[in-house]
Amino acid sequence: MVFGGVITTLLDQAGGAATLCSLLEIATVATLDLRIDYLRAAEPGRDLYGSAEVYKRTQSIAFVRGKAWDRDADDPFARCIATFMLGANPTEHPLKRLLAERKA
Repeated sequence: MVFGGVITTLLDQAGGAATLCSLLEIATVATLDLRIDYLRAAEPGRDLYGSAEVYKRTQSIAFVRGKAWDRDADDPFARCIATFMLGANPTEHPLKRLLAERKA
């Protein structure tokens, strides 16, 4: 049995990563809403994969859809719809700071 928390984390991270990749500059991102539809049980013992895409972005919100699968990307066991807030924390993103330090 694959626990729901694992699937939630996979899809939340995939959505956050897709959101970061859609930005021109690194910024903080926070999950505002995440709805997951479980379509079938994931097969225990199999590797789990997830992907997500930003289908609409405003100045402050990214709208994301994603899926998780084990055998075949065309047969997902879960799908999600999520919204992410851009620039959620006014402090500098740690990754941005690290990249700046590497350049120096």
